Amino acid sequence: MTSFVAIDHFTTETLTAIPPEEKPTYNSLKIIHQELNANAMTIPSGIGGGHYRHLTLVLTAAQYNALPNTEAWANPAHPGQAPVHGAAPTAAQIAETNRLFAANEKQFLIFRGTETALKKQLLEAVSNTFTNTLKHKMYGYAQVTAHEILAHLDAEYGTVDADDIKDNEKRMNATWNPSQPIEDLYNQVKDAQKFGGDHDDISEKKSSQRHHRELNPKWSFHCCPLRSQQNRPWPTSKRNSRLQTRKDAESSL
Repeated sequence: MTSFVAIDHFTTETLTAIPPEEKPTYNSLKIIHQELNANAMTIPSGIGGGHYRHLTLVLTAAQYNALPNTEAWANPAHPGQAPVHGAAPTAAQIAETNRLFAANEKQFLIFRGTETALKKQLLEAVSNTFTNTLKHKMYGYAQVTAHEILAHLDAEYGTVDADDIKDNEKRMNATWNPSQPIEDLYNQVKDAQKFGGDHDDISEKKSSQRHHRELNPKWSFHCCPLRSQQNRPWPTSKRNSRLQTRKDAESSL
């Protein structure tokens, strides 16, 4: 068959690279994961049920098996140099053997071409500094798969820390411009909730408060009067009344 160039079919030709001088982080790796996932799912495959195409190439076995509507995945093997026919085959048997050989060869070459392209994209997006421990002194990354590289990066640099959680809340509370579609605000909060669901739960109440603060600037005053008024002086008449009540109480002692 003619050579298969997987990258010609990818939705993202070049991944969002991490600057070489910066360590990978949870957020920068998340973007790379999303782009690789989308690319892997552009290349058809009937293995594993066919629903997720070649997504298995950038997931661990556990992650892939946890997806709904999947079947056991087995990497396709090369069928050999040429079709092998039985003794005294008929013309129909020869044709069928040739057809199966061609189909298996095509499936293998697509699989290998996709794996190679995904790994190449990943290695171009992340500095060798952070993947070098996986590199063989003679064969480079030839014996390492894309999902093994991703697993290494996630384990070493993808841990969420307190700063990531604070940054997530900042993104949720970032100013929303009323000239933007209201969906932008909803998505801003939902994205923060998705992150929080895995690492630091953001309740529905908290997200609702975020919506109200933007949609009703007076909300914080009405819903949180003590917080809103803690730096506001009491009206003069009310303050005088409170002082008089206190004096009366002291004089009665």
